[in-house]
Formats: sequence, structure tokens, C-alpha cells
Amino acid sequence: MGGQVWEVIGGKKDGLLVRTGKALKSPEAAGRLASGSLVEEVALDGERLHYRLLTGDGPATGWVSLKLKGNDLLVRSVRQPPEDPAALIASGTGGYPASQPSPVVVPTDLPQLPRGGWRVLLPARAGAAGPTAS
Repeated sequence: MGGQVWEVIGGKKDGLLVRTGKALKSPEAAGRLASGSLVEEVALDGERLHYRLLTGDGPATGWVSLKLKGNDLLVRSVRQPPEDPAALIASGTGGYPASQPSPVVVPTDLPQLPRGGWRVLLPARAGAAGPTAS
């Protein structure tokens, strides 16, 4: 990856209209580019961006407008897409980059679940005789 990364901030309702060519009258691509997607700049011509989809939903490539009626639809981003998931899984890091700790720690020393399931004991209420099970 070497091009500028852009983040889609417009099209929150239905996504951005994507065209197959640079011209505003060129055919529409199948599908729309979802808000929150990250795209890589392939070419920039004025207010038209030729992109390649990095993350998110929408056509893998196409042309979009950067602005609509003065409002930004895409902005330059410092965010980077995550590493290739297949490569991360193959690396043995549990699907997370080695530079990031896994957000979930799963204990390996939990006792076996009893046959009837766990009983949850609630603190005794004033005047109650002993703990209550739910």
C-alpha cells in the first residue's frame, strides 16, 4: 500500500454513489461505498477520487466525489487498515498484530462446568434465611 488513505464520512444513510469512470455521467458501479470505509487513492483529479477499497463495504474500486454541495464526503485519514487477517492468523498471534495485545484474555484454568450448571448465589436480603439461588 502506498497511496493516500481516505475515510468515507458522508453517505451515512445509503452510502456514496460510485461510478465506473471519472466522468459524472459514467455508469454507476454496483453498490455504494459505506460510511466509515477506508479507501486508498489510486488517482485524484480535482474533486474526483479513483479509489481502491481497503476496509468497509462497497465496490472494490471506482470513482467518487470528494464533496457534495460543499460538504466533505471523504477526508484524508491517518488511520491505516488492519493487517491482512490471514497473515495475522498464520502468525500465531491469535489474529492480532504482535504490536497489540489481544483485547480479550481467556483464562485456561477455569473449573469444569457442573452437570446442572452453575448456581448464582445472591447476597442475603435483610430478614431472609440464607442465600438465594437464581
